[in-house]
Amino acid sequence: MKEIITTSKAPRFSGPLSQAVKCGNTVYIAGITGNAPEDWALVGGGVDLEAEAVQMMENLKAIVEAAGGTMDDIVSVQVFFKDISGIGAFNAVYRRYFKEGQYPARMALETSNFADKTVSFEIMAIAVLD
Repeated sequence: MKEIITTSKAPRFSGPLSQAVKCGNTVYIAGITGNAPEDWALVGGGVDLEAEAVQMMENLKAIVEAAGGTMDDIVSVQVFFKDISGIGAFNAVYRRYFKEGQYPARMALETSNFADKTVSFEIMAIAVLD
């Protein structure tokens, strides 16, 4: 049985999608960006990659916690970059959210086809809750 996961601590979507869907003990988290939950403003304005990455990871954390999990429960992520040269700035932030040596499986790729053309990156994740 599936459960729709929603939290006001991460941006809510206006389109036909959910922040996350929980099936059994698996949580499928939709594409999350660095937009602020309260007003959808892009943190960092598309220029400060660190600030944008921190907000994106905080949004991810808020959603996994709303599902009853922690960042340690995330087993897989996919990261999409507008410009892959920003991966260093992203990785510096990403490392703060996971235990050293306990990172989720990850895929990263560059794309220019974001629905919001101002974002620098977007992340999707799968978590398995204990």
